[in-house]
Amino acid sequence: MNIKDDILSHRYGAREFYRLLHATTIAEAAKEPLKLRNLSDIRGSVTLPSGNKVTWGQSLCYVCICDLLSFYRRKALMVENDREFIAKTMFAQYPDWSVLDLPTFVSMVVSAKVPTIRAGETEYMLAYADISLSS
Repeated sequence: MNIKDDILSHRYGAREFYRLLHATTIAEAAKEPLKLRNLSDIRGSVTLPSGNKVTWGQSLCYVCICDLLSFYRRKALMVENDREFIAKTMFAQYPDWSVLDLPTFVSMVVSAKVPTIRAGETEYMLAYADISLSS
């Protein structure tokens, strides 16, 4: 599967494309050549449920955050603005993550295997799992 061609051809929307990705190891995810920053080069935008238009990279981060939050069993879920803020921040802080890093990150958070610093490199770091920006 040529990932970038699938995006460029509009064969898949962001959610459908994300579902094609699979969690793997950090080392394997790093080998994936398609990085979040590469998705900024794709013309056009993706419309989020709020109506806001974002880049493909931000939209995949948004879907990743929604995937992570789908594991929460709470009455009051994170509001849309907070999801978008976290996705935007995630995209800005980790532009060199590959598209496979996203489902791998979710898998590691859910299974409580989020590593900190190993061999002098920060692999994955979750700053806030449950925040409320809207007050």
